Amino acid sequence: MLGNGGEMEVKGCTNYSLEVSTISQGGEMSSGSASSLLTLGPIKDSLFADGVTYLEFGSRNLSLSVYLTEDTACMDEVKVSLCKTGEECEEEELEWVKEKDQYPALYLDKKDLAPGQDYELVLNFIHNGIEVGEIRESFTTSLDLSQMDPVAVAVDTEVQVTWTEVEGVDHYLVYRQYQGEEPEESSVTNVSESEAAGLEVFDQRPCSTATYLVEAVREGLDEQPRIPSNAVTVLPNNTEPFKAEELLVETEGREDVEVKWRHMPCIAGYTITFTNQDGRRVDRRGVRD
Repeated sequence: MLGNGGEMEVKGCTNYSLEVSTISQGGEMSSGSASSLLTLGPIKDSLFADGVTYLEFGSRNLSLSVYLTEDTACMDEVKVSLCKTGEECEEEELEWVKEKDQYPALYLDKKDLAPGQDYELVLNFIHNGIEVGEIRESFTTSLDLSQMDPVAVAVDTEVQVTWTEVEGVDHYLVYRQYQGEEPEESSVTNVSESEAAGLEVFDQRPCSTATYLVEAVREGLDEQPRIPSNAVTVLPNNTEPFKAEELLVETEGREDVEVKWRHMPCIAGYTITFTNQDGRRVDRRGVRD
């Protein structure tokens, strides 16, 4: 008949001596006992406790710290692989640091990761040639907006906005902000990543000055800052204010001619040219607002 054992709390990476003695029904303990040496390796559950792994991301940098504890200090090996979506994983080298009276700590600093990409960090904990545990952390690197530089150019009565494409972007949002006003949140142009080189044409109010704000969007990242273009002013089409119904010519006599038209507020001055029936210029006069 086998005896039933009890339970007790133990610690990992610790040597125990296990001793078993017999007790008679009368309560007398035997003079001899059976003993055995018991060595416990790292405890798997301790790897997932708070504070064991610390992961910090910069814009395109990765900083990893692994702090082994009393229950895991005897770990033989820790492997780290960095996996970029769609590519094979690359094993990274960890720096082991062991200070006096401290448990081992491991560090990894990785710089210049590709911007706007999905990565997965895989940690494998190995003891006596056997994998004790695995930890996986997914993250997305920040976008590099430093070279985006939106440029707005007025072409007749429209505006063309161009910018340098950003690696890893899903799509762009373009906001217009008239001078002295808030951005037009209700009127946003969505430009997909597949469209040519970020070129979009907008209708802008004549005689208005506006800035165009371009926001790069990547799923999994927080809202990115809106990068402003230069301010651009749209002048009216030269023919628009001078249509027949708005251009009035009155003659009080052969030598007196009065010309009237609808004034546009952004125009500083006008030039009036008189020609005869042969098309030859008779007179040209400048008119200031």
